[in-house]
Amino acid sequence: MDSGNHSNHSHSQPHSQPKPPKLTLHEWSIVILFCLILLTITGFAIGRSKSSPPVVKSLRNLHEITALQVNIEGEVGKPGFYRLPLDATLNDLLIQAEPFASADLSELNWRRKLRDNERIYIPARHLITIQLKGAVEEPGSMEILSGTRYCHLVDLLPLLPNADVKGMRKRRSFVFEGDCVEVPASKIVKKKERVNVGKKEKSSVDYTRK
Repeated sequence: MDSGNHSNHSHSQPHSQPKPPKLTLHEWSIVILFCLILLTITGFAIGRSKSSPPVVKSLRNLHEITALQVNIEGEVGKPGFYRLPLDATLNDLLIQAEPFASADLSELNWRRKLRDNERIYIPARHLITIQLKGAVEEPGSMEILSGTRYCHLVDLLPLLPNADVKGMRKRRSFVFEGDCVEVPASKIVKKKERVNVGKKEKSSVDYTRK
């Protein structure tokens, strides 16, 4: 019995592994189609990521060519955003924004070109100290509001009767903190005139201010 069983075990065949099922032609077509779709989507995504920045940049350039957008705030009657031509200056913007009388415009360069998306703040006027000398009643320190022009300063100064302010009235520049303002005095010039008194000539001197 033992020998028979041993012989049966020795001649038994090992179990064969099951073979994977083969795909049909239809199934292979579906797999290939899916792979093609996946490759197409991946390629489209990569191409779009590379091409998007130039497109955005070109649109941005188109916007810059069209107009400038500028925001102005502070001491103006019409604050907010403005669309202006490319060659617009700060003066063009201020004309539309209408600054208040309390606006300090002394630090602004009115002729400079504006930049796209620029934000401009117009501050309020404040007290500054200047020094006076010359034909004034009280030489020394004096407080005035910032943003005061020389032509307007004349009306604020304690002037002497002989003060010559013709030049200051024509001066449109601003007075700044610490400026020394010298008011010139008018010059006295002697004019000689000859006056006929009968047959005799008499010299007279006329003192006039120039």
